[in-house]
Amino acid sequence: MATHREFDDAGKISVGTSYIFKESGELLIRREQLNPHKLEEAKSHFEPKDNYEKIPEFGDYSNVTKVNR
Repeated sequence: MATHREFDDAGKISVGTSYIFKESGELLIRREQLNPHKLEEAKSHFEPKDNYEKIPEFGDYSNVTKVNR
């Protein structure tokens, strides 16, 4: 999941967008405007095979710290 927020001139959150990724390749984008309240959702699909890897053995985090993953 990733979140992006936009702020108004007073520094308060005015819009929030969440990107929810699933291992199946499904992507849900949820955009919420706060004042006035408005909620929009969109669905898409992505190819997940290069974005996921097996959970490493405890303490073996060498794949996680690679510069070019």
